[in-house]
Amino acid sequence: MRADAEATTPQRAKIAPHVSLAIYDRLDPTAMTAALQPFAERRRACPVQLASLGLFPAFSSVLFAVPVVSAELLVLHRAFHQATWAFAASCWAMRSRRRTWT
Repeated sequence: MRADAEATTPQRAKIAPHVSLAIYDRLDPTAMTAALQPFAERRRACPVQLASLGLFPAFSSVLFAVPVVSAELLVLHRAFHQATWAFAASCWAMRSRRRTWT
């Protein structure tokens, strides 16, 4: 099978490989950047092992890699949400979790 020559790929879309920590309906980029600066300065690289590939089927399907859940990855995820708690109201994952991360 060949890939569609016109398909949007991360390289064509100029998207660097990444791990998504959250999805927001709306954000103030300036405020989020200010919240993330101290978070990023305290973090070191987190090793990630990939377990499998998945697909979100849609008009423009999304192929994604599934990371192995590790203690370090969970700590990173929790620390991200602690640092960005002010934005929780528009975060998809946080809508059902209206509690303080401790």
